[in-house]
Parts: sequence; C-alpha cells; structure tokens
Amino acid sequence: MFQKKNGFRAAGRYVLNTLLPASVLVSAVMLSTVPSGCRSSIEGVEFLEGDFFLPQVDSIQVCDSNRISMDFSKGVTIERAGICSEDGTEESVSVESQDGERRVDFVMENRMVIGRKYVIDAVAVDEKGNSLTVSADFLGYNDRVPCLALSEIRIKNKSKSDRSEFVELYALTSGNLSGLELVCASDGESKKYSFPPVEVSKGEYVVVHMRNGSDGCRDETDGRLNAASTSDSSPLARDFFADNASEGRFGTGADVIALRNGASGKIMDAFVYADPGKLKAWTSQLESLASQVQRDGAWLDSDGNSLCSMDTAFSTTTLNRESHSACRKNVQNLSPENLASGAVQWYEVGTMKEQTPGRRN
Repeated sequence: MFQKKNGFRAAGRYVLNTLLPASVLVSAVMLSTVPSGCRSSIEGVEFLEGDFFLPQVDSIQVCDSNRISMDFSKGVTIERAGICSEDGTEESVSVESQDGERRVDFVMENRMVIGRKYVIDAVAVDEKGNSLTVSADFLGYNDRVPCLALSEIRIKNKSKSDRSEFVELYALTSGNLSGLELVCASDGESKKYSFPPVEVSKGEYVVVHMRNGSDGCRDETDGRLNAASTSDSSPLARDFFADNASEGRFGTGADVIALRNGASGKIMDAFVYADPGKLKAWTSQLESLASQVQRDGAWLDSDGNSLCSMDTAFSTTTLNRESHSACRKNVQNLSPENLASGAVQWYEVGTMKEQTPGRRN
C-alpha cells in the first residue's frame, strides 16, 4: 500500500511540474497564432509554390493527308511522338512547334491512306515538368469527300417486317465516303452513323437503313450492289445498315437530321421537320443541332435565308405514320453550289408503293 501511495504522489508531481506547464506553453503558442474573434490568420504557414496542374488536350484535328494538330491547355514541349497504322506499321513522324507553344503539329512522312485507322502516341511536358501521355485514334484524312444530297427519308419503320427507317442520299460528285456521318438531334451523338471508306460515283444512290435486324442486312462495301436482300434494299443502289437492331430512330414530333463531315464538323446537308401539334418549341437537343445547321447554311427559309427553326421546319402531322416518307424534289438537278434546301423543296409520300429507296424519286 505504501508503494502504491508513493507512486500516486510521484505521478501527481510529474503532472504539476512537467505536463501542466508544457500544456500551458502550447496553449500560449496557439493563442499567439490563432487570435480570437471571426478573423482567421495564416501567418507563419508556408505554402509550396508551383504549377501542379497537368496539361490537357483541348482538341485533335486531322488537317490534311500528312498533318495532325493538337491544341493543349497550356504551352508544352513534346518529348516523344509516334504514329502506328492499324496493320502495325510504324509511321515516321516529326514534330513542328516551338517549345512552350499550345498548338503542336505532328507531320507524317508518308501520306495517310483514306479511312485507315491510325494511333498517335505522344508525351507532352509543360515548363514546370508536368507530363501528359496522349494516345488517340484517328482515320486517314479524306481529301476526296463527295458531295451528297439527302433525297428521301422515312422516319418510322413498318411494323412486323424487315423494313426500317432509312436515309437515302444522292451523289452529286464522286469520292470516298470515309469521315462522313449521319446524325440526328433526337438520337444524339452516340447513335450517329459513320460511313465506311467506300468509293462512290457521281449519280449513285446510297441508302442507310437505320436497323439491321434481318439476315439480309449486308453492307455493300465492294462493287456488288445486290449483297443486301431486305425489302427496302435495291440492286441499283449501295445499301448500308446501322448497328442498332431494335430501337426506333428519329423523333416522332420533330427532328433535325444532318449529313456532317466528321473531320471538319461542317454540316453538308440537312432535313428538318416538326409537328406543330406535338411540339411548340425546340428542345435543347434540337436547338443545339439546329444552330449548327443554320450556322453552315444547310437549311433555308422561304426567302432563301439560312434559318433553322420550328417556323421553317417541314411541317407535318402525318409523316410519323408507318410507311410515310419525305422526298426531295428534283435532286438530279442540284449542284454542290446550291445544295441547301428548305421545307418547300420536300414533299410527303403516303404509300409504300410510291417510296423509292435507292431509286429516283
């Protein structure tokens, strides 16, 4: 018992003589650096200085048959760069930029093959030493893009058959389809159709069927135009089939359907329709693509001005019915210089017999 009491006394003396003064000293230091009241103070605190944000890639663009450009969020130096084609061939590439520039050009020694898949890998370093590794896919530049005109469109499929929504196009000039895209506002970018690298001739019809749910859905990528055997396919036209096999395509109340050059982002042609009884104003999705169509002059009002709106859309209450399509007038008389259309250039076809996918309207 005596030893235990002495132990308690010794512990008490230690607290009074050692720990308590130390805690008071710490409190005094804290009070000197954190004053009372609502104010705060950072005196005596050191912060590390520097740029700790990695550079980011703002955009990548295939500029021509030899050149790819990258825009970075800040100035960078390229430490390493390489390009490889889809067959595993390593392409010789040089870098054109000043150290610290935001835009960097990568120049291939050999011309790209139209539509071939390539991968570019690069390491970019900013002036603070932060590095970013970039890996991006791109298609070989197409310098022979044909001029295509939208000529017939069915926006609702025929029930219980292998018929589907389709977009028919007429080639006003010859060229390669690589890089061209069909996109509509209601389906969005995730369901856009990208054309394969196929040669087409002036005067040829191309039909994109928006579903591929039957055995006869075969893309006609070579010279055989009778490979597809669905009800709407034509032995006189080149038929392609979108990947989506079951879901409906295009909006039932209104939509903006556009042919776009994927490399430049330019809208080449468009068809715009709306049912005033179902929609009073553009949705944000419709407005976004409509503004691009108007910017590129692909849809006109009755006076010939570039205007893509509910008021200038092809107005219909029956186009949403099965077996109805919209046809363009006098497609064969169009030229690349007067490609833009408006509501007055289109008319509605109400019977299946009068629809002509892959044939002259």
